[in-house]
Amino acid sequence: DLYEAFRSRILREFIAGSDPGLVVTSHVPEAIIQFGYDCQSRIMTQDEAYELADIYNIRMEGLGGTNDGIIGALAAIGLAATENDGRIIYLDCWSTQLEGQQSIEVIRQYDVTVMHADRELRSGTVTLSKKLRPNKRNGRNVLFVEQTTDGYQALKLP
Repeated sequence: DLYEAFRSRILREFIAGSDPGLVVTSHVPEAIIQFGYDCQSRIMTQDEAYELADIYNIRMEGLGGTNDGIIGALAAIGLAATENDGRIIYLDCWSTQLEGQQSIEVIRQYDVTVMHADRELRSGTVTLSKKLRPNKRNGRNVLFVEQTTDGYQALKLP
């Protein structure tokens, strides 16, 4: 069961003091997408999250701390469904994590488009802040960068 596999992993790996939450669904209604957008502009409550989960029969559980993690988990599901929001921290196609200075050609092999302003870059080097963390934009994995004296620096965007 996918839910139990995720639940076990979160319980095994979450950081003490955090508020992990788990949401699993095969369908993301517009109301859940709107919940994600609402979370970006105002403080939402557990009650609001539970009410939506109940209405749409979405499996959701707080797994520690105050259980406020359900708010972020439900919002993340909604925003991810738009394919136009959020940072990607892991994709199945990434057998390793890229770190430090990397050529744009290597980054592109990870199905990531590198963008400076409104221009797609195909060559050069990018210094990653920590690891490769592109954003989801219009269904694509996009790493936004700014130009530096010796190449490009990855930007951390929401």
